[in-house]
Amino acid sequence: MAPRSCPIDGSATLTAVVDRTARKSPAATTTSVGHGATPPEAAPASGAALIGLGGAPPAGLATRVLLDEPLVAVVRRDDPLAVRETVTLRALQERPLISLPRGTGLRTCIDDACAAAGLRPRIALEASDPGVLALLAARGLGVAILPTSLATAHDAELHAVAITRPALRARIELAWRPDGPASPAARALIGLAQSAGRLE
Repeated sequence: MAPRSCPIDGSATLTAVVDRTARKSPAATTTSVGHGATPPEAAPASGAALIGLGGAPPAGLATRVLLDEPLVAVVRRDDPLAVRETVTLRALQERPLISLPRGTGLRTCIDDACAAAGLRPRIALEASDPGVLALLAARGLGVAILPTSLATAHDAELHAVAITRPALRARIELAWRPDGPASPAARALIGLAQSAGRLE
C-alpha cells in the first residue's frame, strides 16, 4: 500500500516557526497561528499568514510544506508492543487508541486510513493537545498515534512503533493568499518559510 499523507496539528512546529519569526523580526505585530487559528478562507479579511492543517487549500492560496514525517504508534516500555518495530493498521484496531478529537488533521488521517481498509479503530481516549496523548500512553492507557518528532521527545518513557500497511505520514503547511493584504508578522512568517524550507 502507498503511504497516506495527512495534515496534523503540530504545536511544537508552530512554536518553532513563530519563535524564528519573532527573533528575525522583533518589531512585527502578532499573526494568528495554530489550533483554532483563522481558517484559510478568511485570509483576505484578516491579512494573516496561516498554518494550514487541512488537505488541499482553497483556490487562490499559496502553501509551503513545513513538516512531513511518519506517524507512529507509541506505547509504554512495558507494553507488549514495545518489543516490536512495526505494526500494521489492522493489528492496531485490536488495541485501545489515544488520539486527537474528530475534525483534527491527525484524527482524520487515522479515520480515513481505517475506512479505506475496512477497519474500525477503537478510540478509547481523546485529548486536544498532542503532548497529552503521549502522557496518557506513558500511563499505560492505550496506544497513542503521534508524529515521529513528538514521539522522539518522549523516548525515555515511550517506545515508538512504525505503522505499516499503510504507512501514515503527517504534514504541516503554511498557507496564505499571495495577492491579499498581509501584516508585518505575516510577511515575516512567509519569508522565513520560503527561505528556510522544511523544519525537520
